[in-house]
Amino acid sequence: SDLDGYYNNLTLAGRILAEFAIPATVFLATRCVDEAQLLPHDRVRFIRLWRAAEGEPPIPELEHFTRETIGTVLEQLDSLWPRYEARVTPEQMEILRPMTWREVRSAPPRFDFGGHTHNHTILGNETREVRRWEILESMRRIREQGGHDAAVFSYPNGQEGDYDEGDKEVLRSIVCKAALSGIAGTNPAGADMLELRRLPVSLGHNSQAFHAELSGLRYKLLR
Repeated sequence: SDLDGYYNNLTLAGRILAEFAIPATVFLATRCVDEAQLLPHDRVRFIRLWRAAEGEPPIPELEHFTRETIGTVLEQLDSLWPRYEARVTPEQMEILRPMTWREVRSAPPRFDFGGHTHNHTILGNETREVRRWEILESMRRIREQGGHDAAVFSYPNGQEGDYDEGDKEVLRSIVCKAALSGIAGTNPAGADMLELRRLPVSLGHNSQAFHAELSGLRYKLLR
């Protein structure tokens, strides 16, 4: 699975998935698909890097953005991003851009799509009303705009405290079959289908770490 709906899932991962006939689920932050805009955390990281390179002071709301409400983060981005947007190279944009709805609808059958909130919102930072809307809006748009069932969901960040039983109840109300956390680990028989663990693989993995991750060895050693 991929948690942020980058276009490179189709261009890079897609070829490997096709070669080995592996299905995949991609989770979409639907506002970024709507607006063809970089995900909030990617914009935050660009701004932080560029400000540091220029010797400008950090912005508190962006230094610890995973603890802020999405409204606070987006307010800062709306103010700052126009100043920096032109610095993003075409190559960086192609690597980091989210899929479009057209690409979602025309994705090969091996790809399925699930919700990841509308704004890539860490639910634990928000009011109950915002949490509910973020979940339902992302699932609704995938069904209506993307043409997929949206039967699965992934909690942004997905660590303890980033979601709760109230969020799972919202997912049950729309017959969501499964939801992924961001907590590393395997899922034994009888695991809560709305709080599944996963084995995270990132750019920091070499081939040995990748094999250790998939075998469960790394998770067992960390316990």
